Amino acid sequence: MFTFGRAKTPPYVTYRVISKEGFMHDPVPITIPESVLMHDFAITENYAIFMDLPLCFRPKVRDEIQHENRSSIAKEVIRICR
Repeated sequence: MFTFGRAKTPPYVTYRVISKEGFMHDPVPITIPESVLMHDFAITENYAIFMDLPLCFRPKVRDEIQHENRSSIAKEVIRICR
């Protein structure tokens, strides 16, 4: 089994493998520049593929805009999908 987790602080994404016996291996950090809205990944026979998409969390902005009823999720127009 495979799993991943995301965080608001580095490492923003970690990947884990869980064996058939239920042993959870140490997490593998995935290096990306900031916390993104990652909700899925793909598995092939040889690879785990993570999408670094331009939809990002802006926690500091969220606190500032909460009274304006806006979202803390921002699309980074200058970023591309990788």
